[in-house]
Amino acid sequence: MTGNPWALMADPEFIKLNPGLSQTTQEAGATLLSLSNSSDLIEQLTEWIAQDKDAMDFIAGKPDPWGMKVNPSYEGLDLPTAEWPLLDTYVPETGSECMQQNPMTYFSALAAPVTTLPKVAMALLDSWPRADPV
Repeated sequence: MTGNPWALMADPEFIKLNPGLSQTTQEAGATLLSLSNSSDLIEQLTEWIAQDKDAMDFIAGKPDPWGMKVNPSYEGLDLPTAEWPLLDTYVPETGSECMQQNPMTYFSALAAPVTTLPKVAMALLDSWPRADPV
């Protein structure tokens, strides 16, 4: 993932397509907040992605014109899907003794799926997930 921006709002293409939006990097902008069970919403979103050749080339591992690369854990993901899998295996280095004793996959903690659409909406309104820096 070296060379990729920390989050979506720092992606050059996103900035070009969304002029005027905040470019303040937030961890929540690096994740997809989704439901913990099958969802027509996730299936429709991933069907839309699956119909876009450039998007599928990106999922297959081809960098976009700005040099962004898909997370290797998601490379070749079979789309569409009704459930978004948490496949990333990144465990951050940390000075926290607790986290050293109990390491956890970073994005699974940051983007843990929730159970209902109202909880997704509230999480978005509250700018959640809020992960403490590690």
